[in-house]
Parts: sequence; C-alpha cells; structure tokens
Amino acid sequence: MYLILLTWNDRDAALRCLNSVRASKCPGLQVLVVDNASKDDTIKAIRSEYPDYRVIANSENLGFAAGCNVGLRAA
Repeated sequence: MYLILLTWNDRDAALRCLNSVRASKCPGLQVLVVDNASKDDTIKAIRSEYPDYRVIANSENLGFAAGCNVGLRAA
C-alpha cells in the first residue's frame, strides 16, 4: 500500500504529516513524496528527517492533479 504526499512550499505541514504517518506504524506502508518544485527547503528537510521515504522532485509546479499523477505512476 502506498501513501502519496504532494507538497509545495510547506515544509512544516509536510513534516507534521510524515511524522503522523511514521507514528501510525502501518505495516507494509510505502511512502512516496512528490514535491511540486518547492522554493523553500521542503525537499531537504524531508530527505534529512525521513531518508527511508522516496522523494520525487518535480522540476516545475505541475498543479495538484498532475502532481498526484506523477506519484500514482511511480507507485
């Protein structure tokens, strides 16, 4: 089972979400973060705090639907 988190310039919200995911201890859950070209340190923070989670960094903001589709194709 995959959890796909789409992020864009909201480091703190992404980290809070991923903290909750980790605390849930859901067996077999794979986490995939898709970043929609954040300009802040969202990607760096996620990779530092959650190195076991896969991160896809889009080179441009694709919008919500297309960003989610990137995650769905990668899952």
